[in-house]
Amino acid sequence: MNLFKMIFQLLRRGLVWVFIAYWVCFVGYTIMHLVKGGPRAVVIWYEHISGAPFHAWSWGAFLAGQIGILVITLALCFFGRRSSDRGIGATNKL
Repeated sequence: MNLFKMIFQLLRRGLVWVFIAYWVCFVGYTIMHLVKGGPRAVVIWYEHISGAPFHAWSWGAFLAGQIGILVITLALCFFGRRSSDRGIGATNKL
């Protein structure tokens, strides 16, 4: 059982770092495109990363996808904090 927990924890931590790297790149590229080309350049980049050439692009669908990724990122971070609080030697605080 400990091996399963260790593998699960490593997988979760790896996903947290992947999602954090995604958000750093997303914010960095948004700022870069905003500075270089203004709001229209940001929209073009958003269309590009959402796969707009292959389907119709909309703000609603794009924002829903970003909010979904944010919720997953925050859930993984919150779950990691909760599970680390219950680690070996942790005390039960009421």
